[in-house]
This record gives sequence, C-alpha cells and structure tokens, in this order.
Amino acid sequence: MLTQICVITGQPLANLIPILHLKPQKIIIVVTKGFKHKSKEFRTILIDLGITQSITMLDGCPDTGLQQIGEYIDHKLLPLLPPEPCDVNITGGTKMHSFSIYEKLRQRGFDDKFIYVDTQNRLLEFYPTDNSPSFNQPLPTVLDAEMTLKGMGKTFIRAESDSEDWVNRVRKYEPLTRWLAQNINDKNVQNLIGDINGLVNIAYKGGKKDILMPKPLQLHQVPKGQAVLLLEQAHDLKLTEWQGGKNIAFSHYDQSRYLTGSWIEQYVWLIAQDIGFEEIYSSLEFGNMGQPTEKNRAKNEIDLFIQHANAALAIECKSATATNNADTSQNMFHKLTGVANRAGGLLCSKLFVSAFSLKQRDGRDIAAVYHAKEQNIKVVQSAELIDELPDILRKWKETGRL
Repeated sequence: MLTQICVITGQPLANLIPILHLKPQKIIIVVTKGFKHKSKEFRTILIDLGITQSITMLDGCPDTGLQQIGEYIDHKLLPLLPPEPCDVNITGGTKMHSFSIYEKLRQRGFDDKFIYVDTQNRLLEFYPTDNSPSFNQPLPTVLDAEMTLKGMGKTFIRAESDSEDWVNRVRKYEPLTRWLAQNINDKNVQNLIGDINGLVNIAYKGGKKDILMPKPLQLHQVPKGQAVLLLEQAHDLKLTEWQGGKNIAFSHYDQSRYLTGSWIEQYVWLIAQDIGFEEIYSSLEFGNMGQPTEKNRAKNEIDLFIQHANAALAIECKSATATNNADTSQNMFHKLTGVANRAGGLLCSKLFVSAFSLKQRDGRDIAAVYHAKEQNIKVVQSAELIDELPDILRKWKETGRL
C-alpha cells in the first residue's frame, strides 16, 4: 500500500499534484497550527475530486522550532508510517518543516522518496537518499481548469466560450476583430470607440442590459477616416445601425458590447486559439465550493482563463479609454490580482491587456502600470497587440512564465 505524506499549505495545488500523479492508497496530511483552518477545506477538495483513499489529518504540528517540530515527527508521525517506503511531499509547510521531515524520515531506513513540486520549472524533484542520488522528471499534466479551481476550493460555474453560438459569432466577427487590433492606434478609431463607450454607458445605465434603447444615440462628431470603415464593417455584420452622420443605434445591449469592449476579449481568445492551449475560456465564472452558484457570479469572473501544463493564466481585457485614469486602472489591476489568486493561487499568472495606451503625454507609463508590475501583472498595451501579445502567450505556454 503506497502511503504519501504532505504538509498542509496555503497553496493546496502543490499538495494536490503529487496525489493525482502518484495515486497513493493512503494519505497522511500533517497539519501545522497556523494552517489548521485549511485542513478541512483540503480534505473536502480531495473528496470532491473523488479521491476516496484513506486520509489521515495529523493536527498540532508546531509552526516553528526545529526541536519542537522534530519531537512532533518522532511522537506523532513516525508511529503511523508503515514498514515500507513512503512518498514524502516536502513542498508544503515552511523550510523548517521540510528540513525536519527530510532528516527524520531518512533515518527510518525504508528508503522513502522525498518529492518537491517545482511548478515554476515544471519539474518533480526527488531529493537524494542513502540509496539514490537526486534526480528530477517532467511534471506530468494532471490538472485541468475544473481541478485547478476545485484545488483552490472553488467551483466552475460556466464560461461564455462553452456556447457554440458564441464561438460561431466570434468566428463571424473575426475579420473585423483582427482589423480593430491592427487599427486601434488610429486616432479616429480611438475617438469613435471612446465616444460609443460613453454613450452606451449612459444609455444603459452602466451596463443594465434590461433597459431598452430609447432612441438612436448621437455621436459627438461625424466619423471620418478609418472610423468610417469601422462603422461600415460593423453595420454589415449587424453589430450596429449606421447610415452615415452622427446617428448610431444598437438594437439591444448585447449588440453594443462588441464595440464597447468584447472585441478585445475576442481578439485575445483568437490569438490564444492560434497558439493552441489545453483549455481556453472566455468570461469564466466560478464560485465558492459548496455554496449556491448564483451567489458569487458577480464577484468571480475572469475575462479569459487559460489552463496549460498544470498552470493557469488569468487575463483581464479593457478597451475603454477610462483605463488612462490612474485610479480606475489601479482598481482593475487589484481586481485581476484578487480573482487570479482565488482561481489558481501561485500557479496562476496574470496578464492585463489594454486596447488603449496606458502612457502619459511624455511617453512614460502611468503610475498604475508600475503598481501592476509590483503585483507580477504583465501589461500589454495597444501598440503591442499584434506582435508582442502572441510572443508573450507563446513564452507562457513554453515556460509557464510571463
């Protein structure tokens, strides 16, 4: 009977991956005092994933003190171990826990395997023992998006991209979407989209889709140059009604969403499809495990969520010119950090894609961009949509890093 030992941690996916890969028949979870509140949650996660092996939760491990931790291992953990080799995941806990367990169990004389999950380099590291040198092997892909969310105590609710109708619409609009990405730096195009954003926001009271459009909206200026070509293409695709001049109309709120924001989400989705990932979701919604799904929909939504090689990538997309406002941008960066941490913890990278420039007049990035970098958020701006965004996504696919 294969027994696997791990230490409870605030990043449960590092404990979950070896369990899913090595499939032990018995699991012993060492619970430190500081993470006692996480132990029941982790057990629930295992059961929810169908891991019904024997699970032992070993409470009361000291948070600090090598001597105290060592005594705990001697008196609490060692008596539970079978007289045969065990797999020991030393990724969790603190360095003191890892060191103490490694040293104490090496003395058992059963040639236990000591495992460290190196998610950054996608490796499963095996520590040296008396009978075996250290070695590593590629970290197998065992997590999909649903498992990643469950591993964080969350439940996959829905994704807009799961709808065949949605995918067909995105493919129908694809030529215009790619044209927009190519021409978003044109001043006339920028002015038009900014104008439409403001008008639609007022007409629909900030996005209340149940409000009927009372009358055609009036643009602040007659479109010219590339903006005319944009409206002509949008009219042909029935994304708007425009016959020239200042009047423009939308038959319903969902129709207006394309020019006011969803085009940039669709563009990133299309680029991700070009590159190829295990899973790509647009407008993914998730909630807390065990709670009604409707309760947390508004709080937990990601514009795009990509799962590949056990790692996740949360992407926030913005097309409104309001992203130039420092306070607004700061809030959006905080939102991305929060939702990414809830969805995938340390295994979730963060990418912010803005259809407009986030620079000041002197060419420097606005202050919020520097704050984003401090939160490990990679920021892509309008001038980088065509050439740099695909390269960034390819790099993440290959390395798990932005």
